Amino acid sequence: MNELVVAAKQTSNAPAPEGIGGKARNLLRLNKLDLNVPPFVVIPSQWFEDLCGPEQRDAQGVPIFEQIQLPVGATQQILAQFEGFKGYFAVRSSYKEEDAAGHSYAGQFKSRLFVPPAELGAAILDVWSSSLSAHVAAYQASLDLEQHFFLSVIVQEMVDAEVSGVAFSMNPLTGHRHQQVVNAVFGLGEGLVSGDLEADQYLITKGQIERKLVHKTHAYRFHAGEKGGLIKQTIDTELATAPTLSNAQLRQVVTLVEQVKVQFGRHQDIEFAFKGDTLYLLQARPVTAFHHQPDIAGHYIVWDNSNIIESYPGITAPLTFSYIIRLYEKAYRQFVALMGVSPKAIERNAEDFAHMLGFLNGRIYYNLRSWYKMISMLPGYSFNARFMEQMMGVKE
Repeated sequence: MNELVVAAKQTSNAPAPEGIGGKARNLLRLNKLDLNVPPFVVIPSQWFEDLCGPEQRDAQGVPIFEQIQLPVGATQQILAQFEGFKGYFAVRSSYKEEDAAGHSYAGQFKSRLFVPPAELGAAILDVWSSSLSAHVAAYQASLDLEQHFFLSVIVQEMVDAEVSGVAFSMNPLTGHRHQQVVNAVFGLGEGLVSGDLEADQYLITKGQIERKLVHKTHAYRFHAGEKGGLIKQTIDTELATAPTLSNAQLRQVVTLVEQVKVQFGRHQDIEFAFKGDTLYLLQARPVTAFHHQPDIAGHYIVWDNSNIIESYPGITAPLTFSYIIRLYEKAYRQFVALMGVSPKAIERNAEDFAHMLGFLNGRIYYNLRSWYKMISMLPGYSFNARFMEQMMGVKE
């Protein structure tokens, strides 16, 4: 049986062990950098594969979850690595290709928060079994990815956060490589990750801060009596309009995301939490939704007519263009609304919908930045962007 991988003992310059997945590998690397990652252990995928003999698999070799149990003493072995810790645990997945630069697997696998020690074994199996789900298989098929049945599991000390958020070392929506973006909510980050809560947003460009504060009504907080340990609570009136992050906290977060970017050598998306004045780094992954977007820090626009020239060959009159551009604006505003994008989000991007096309020297062009911006509002950016490029012929 494979041994547990313990982050606190991974202090040498040796490479991370094989078979622990992208998220765990990143955590081990972050832990070595002394960036205040909550203590954790990783249970490698091979450890789970060892549990599945022929009698625990179907005719195709797929594990049968209901017939799998942790070995006697396994939970106690895991808990022994957290000597002196009296709190709850977070149990998360770490898949072979999860959090990779090309596909993040975001939201595909289960996570369990505020798991008490007595329920740790069941939570570990529950998270591990999510690799067998139908929606994971569909996700892999949509991206032509190889299907694997074994993922690793991370067990980590749970941080009962007062403020949680995500930070990007660049703006993934606009492509601005020199603008950090920080989104934060009061309480735990579940409401932010799920999209249930609106978040304060901070845009930091060369040290200049633009604050987009929202009226906050609720926060997710720990409640021992609730299933999953979380409860959605109404926040105090005085917090409704208060900024989630002080200037000092914001500087800490920006410094942290830049540190991670430098260490990994590419733009990063991090999850963070504050408890009191202490900043915790929960995880980091590459930003995956920007590689097709131009860097708008240079203030340029990319025009392309590879496809639209088939509809409007030759010279187009200004009157015709004024009609076409309005049709595109209305059609694609309605399209994203039909796909579930909120009216507020559509209005925030009104300028992009109004400039889907351009008119240069009597010819019509696509404004590619607006098209990528629209695609980024929808789920499955990487897949949709490739489809759009194929349709437009922009790779040719």
